[in-house]
Amino acid sequence: MRLELLLQLVLAVILGGAIGLERELKGKPAGLRTNILISIGATLFTVLSMRMAAERGDPGRVAAQI
Repeated sequence: MRLELLLQLVLAVILGGAIGLERELKGKPAGLRTNILISIGATLFTVLSMRMAAERGDPGRVAAQI
């Protein structure tokens, strides 16, 4: 379970970093660090909602608000 979360966070850093690097190279705002932090936050909220609503509720409710 922890390894899965770690892999998801690493993937979020890589993908968020790719988007941020592209934006930074084009001189646009919200560059590398910003996109990495946003992708990590979105990943954590999604994982949290899935774990909280695993037994009851809809896990998509929190993710829909990101």
